[in-house]
Amino acid sequence: EVQNMAPTVGPQPSPASINVGRSLRRVQFEQGVTNRAIATVMGVNPVQVVRWRNSEDMKISRVNQLARFFSLSLDEFINAGH
Repeated sequence: EVQNMAPTVGPQPSPASINVGRSLRRVQFEQGVTNRAIATVMGVNPVQVVRWRNSEDMKISRVNQLARFFSLSLDEFINAGH
């Protein structure tokens, strides 16, 4: 019996992290904020912001910082991706 083995490319993001990436993209667009501006305030390289936007390498402490950066509660920030 042959099984359909779809190739995987690294770990897949969890639904929660997908929503955080979507939230970041939406809030960033709505407020007109660049990746570079976020990176400067957060003390990271703009490439790291791109990773967050793609739901990669996101830590809860960074989610809290991003919510504060955009003057949103944590719930408001996370729910912006819905």
